[in-house]
Amino acid sequence: SYVFWFSDDGTTMSNTHEWCAAGIASETDKLQHLPVESFPWWMERLKRFEPISISCVDDLPAEADAEREILQTQGIQSLIVVPMTKGDALVGFIGFDSVQAPRTWPEEDITLLRLLGEMFVNAREHQRAEEKRAQLAHDIQLLLDSTGEGIWGVDLEARCTFINKAAAEMFGYAVEEVIGRNMHQLVHHSRPDGSPYLLHECPIVGSFRTGQSCRVEEDMLWRRDGTSFPAEYSSFPVLENGTAKGAVVTFQDITARKRAEVALRASEERFRTVVESSVNGLVMADGEGRIVLLNRQIERLFGYRREELLGRPIEVLIPHRFRVHHPSLRAAYQKTTETMMPVRGRDLYGMRQDGGEFPVEIGLSPIETGNGPMTLASVMDLTERKR
Repeated sequence: SYVFWFSDDGTTMSNTHEWCAAGIASETDKLQHLPVESFPWWMERLKRFEPISISCVDDLPAEADAEREILQTQGIQSLIVVPMTKGDALVGFIGFDSVQAPRTWPEEDITLLRLLGEMFVNAREHQRAEEKRAQLAHDIQLLLDSTGEGIWGVDLEARCTFINKAAAEMFGYAVEEVIGRNMHQLVHHSRPDGSPYLLHECPIVGSFRTGQSCRVEEDMLWRRDGTSFPAEYSSFPVLENGTAKGAVVTFQDITARKRAEVALRASEERFRTVVESSVNGLVMADGEGRIVLLNRQIERLFGYRREELLGRPIEVLIPHRFRVHHPSLRAAYQKTTETMMPVRGRDLYGMRQDGGEFPVEIGLSPIETGNGPMTLASVMDLTERKR
C-alpha cells in the first residue's frame, strides 16, 4: 500500500508513504517528483474523482501505455487506487497493489481506502495548520525581539502569554521562565516606596478589565534580583468581538532619561545661580524676542518686578524711538551670529518702567537650549562713566 501527494501547483506527484510485505523491496526513492503529464490516462480518472481498479496490469488499454510501463517495471500485477481530495481539489491518492498474482478488488477495499485517504488528508491539514501556527509564532517572536522596547502580553488572570527578549532581559529572566507566570506578582508587585501594589489598583490590569488603554509616564518595575528601575509603559486591551481577552504592555526603562533630567535640572540651577550672581544685568529672550529669564540686576536697572517682564517682548526695555527697527536687527543677529558679540558703534539706551532713559553697554551671546535658540544679553549701566 502507498500514498502519493501532488505538488501544490499540481504538476508533479511523489510517493511519501509505502508499506511493503516481507520480501518486497520499496520503490519510494524512484517515485519522487513524477510529472503528472506523463500519466494522462491515470490523471483523467483521478481528476473525475474516480477510483482506479486494475485486475491485470497487462490488460490496460493502449492509451495507458505509460502507466502500464511504470507498473510493470515495479512488478505490479494488479492495483486499486482511490483519489484523495480536499474540498473540490485533488491532492493525492492512496492505493493497494499486488505483485505476487493478479486479483480482483472488492468494494470493501475501495471503501477502506476512502476512509484511510480521508484520515491522511485530515492529518496532513492538521500538520500544515500546526506548522503555519508555529511559523507565525516564530515570525511574531522575531518581530518582538527585533525591538529594544520591552513588550509582554497577559491573559485575564495577568499570566504572561508572550514576552520579547528585551523585556525578559530587563527583568533578569529568560523568556521561557516568564511564560505562564503572573506578571503583576513578578514585576509590578510593589510601589516605589516598597509598599504592596494591590492587583485591583494596577493600571495594566485595569486596562483589560475596563477595555480602555492607559499610559503611565513613570512607575517602578522590579527585577529578578529585587532591584527596581523607573519605567514608562502603556497597556492596551486585547479585544475579541468587544470582549477583553487580556492586554499587551509596552514599556521602556527610563533610568537614563531620569538621570539626564536630574543633570539638566542641576545644570539649569547652576546657570541660574551664575545669572543671579552677575554684577551686570542679564536678560534672555527666545527666538520670538520674548523674555524668558532675567536676574535681579535687570529688575534694579529697569524698575520692573521679574513677573512683570517674563513673557513680554524684549523691546519693552528699549526707548520708543528704537523699537520699530529692533525686531529686524534682532532677527539678523540670530541668523548670522554664533559667538558673543558686543554692540558697538552707537549710543545705546535702556528705558526704565517710569520712562526714564539711561546709557548702557550691551553684549549678546547666542545660546542653544532644549526649547530652541535663545539670546542672552548682558546689560551694563554707563551712567557713572558718561558723567
